[in-house]
Amino acid sequence: MNAEQILKRLIAPQNRPAGMYLRLYHGRPSPKHEMEGWGPDGPVFGPLKYCHITYMSTINICGMDDEDTGPMSGDDPIHFVDDLIFYDGWYYGDWAFEYEDGK
Repeated sequence: MNAEQILKRLIAPQNRPAGMYLRLYHGRPSPKHEMEGWGPDGPVFGPLKYCHITYMSTINICGMDDEDTGPMSGDDPIHFVDDLIFYDGWYYGDWAFEYEDGK
């Protein structure tokens, strides 16, 4: 399974089971886009077994089923552009790892 397929499977539904999630915030359509306030929220990925980031250059996401994306950069589905995370045509300036208890 390729990284894009794994990520699509990991986009979390509204009623999430307990676990750790990666949430993208403060989206913009371009890294140079002038922001007037807070940008839109992005997707939530999870539940996750881990997310490994190396020097803001690669990101590797693994679901609880042990399928991982492998290190992603450059033209991969999720990658860093300067200090932003790019995913599905949007650039996100904020992200958080959050535990949800599944209630």
